[in-house]
Amino acid sequence: MISDAPSTTQNTSEHMVLHVQIVARQRPALAAAVALHNRPMLHCALMANTDDIYENDATTYDDLVRYEDCNGHLLPALKQAISETTSTPLHNATAIELGAGTGRVTKLLAPHVKRVHAFDIAIPMLRVAKRALADHAQRCTFTAADNAHLPLAPATADIAIAGWSYGHQTVWHPTAWRGPIAAAVDGMLRVPRPGGVA
Repeated sequence: MISDAPSTTQNTSEHMVLHVQIVARQRPALAAAVALHNRPMLHCALMANTDDIYENDATTYDDLVRYEDCNGHLLPALKQAISETTSTPLHNATAIELGAGTGRVTKLLAPHVKRVHAFDIAIPMLRVAKRALADHAQRCTFTAADNAHLPLAPATADIAIAGWSYGHQTVWHPTAWRGPIAAAVDGMLRVPRPGGVA
């Protein structure tokens, strides 16, 4: 289907375009992505039909997003931001991830934290994440929940993170996105303990 990470000798942007073309042939819902040859625009194209993609193409979506941080900058940036803003050492931290999707960021954090709770509204996406993180099953949980209605008591984590899911609100609610984003941010901000970070 789609090959693993690009080789060190292969041009990453060409590799990404090739993957998009392969996936688009296999899944017509992603065909619009073929015309877009850079990562930010690729994600916008994928968002055009997120319900179908998240419910029916979670594995394909995971194959695409694994290249978003192909240079490996995200984990060091997260570690630095967390160490500068929370009093809890990373290896003792409980992390909450909102909009975890297929676990791309969860996979980065899991080896470095005590526990990570991953939430997403799309159950098929969480199934892919759970399979991918089987080696970390003792420290990871996966729960279907909307960002604004997390099934957590306040002050239950040291770290709360979210990625693309806030931006999705502008697609799902094009004329009324401020309310859903505000509710999701409020939900996220109630999770950290004193000294924690969101």
